[in-house]
Amino acid sequence: MTEADECIHLLDPATCGICSPRPKATSISQGFRADLTRSMHLIVKWSPERESDTADQHRRVAKATGATWWGCDSIDPSRRAAPERIVQLRGQLAAGVDTHAYVYRSGAATQAEAEVWLTDVCDVTDDEVEVEREHRPRGMPLESSFLFVKLKD
Repeated sequence: MTEADECIHLLDPATCGICSPRPKATSISQGFRADLTRSMHLIVKWSPERESDTADQHRRVAKATGATWWGCDSIDPSRRAAPERIVQLRGQLAAGVDTHAYVYRSGAATQAEAEVWLTDVCDVTDDEVEVEREHRPRGMPLESSFLFVKLKD
């Protein structure tokens, strides 16, 4: 993976060190059994070298419309999100499990330059047809994205 990639990693709160384990609970929704101690969260990397104000643009859209679609890009055109992960995340969301995204700025030279936006995920898709344009910053292309994550302000 290169610094130019915007990537998503799936986190296990029990082992990631960022999330604290939650009490175990189960629920059935659309065939999904939610185990809150094993819920997935996302890390989304962005590079200011590609677009210096990407996070700010998305935060403005989220504030104005209630949510924004973040497109996860890669310089590798064959990169795809695992379909089973999308199903798992959608099931988790449908079951009402709080799902977070940590949007972080890559390439920060100092701690003062480090930037992380903690936000809630409300949808995920790999199909750009499902992305409402009013929830995207103007001029941001969809074509290079292999996954879209809808984030709440």
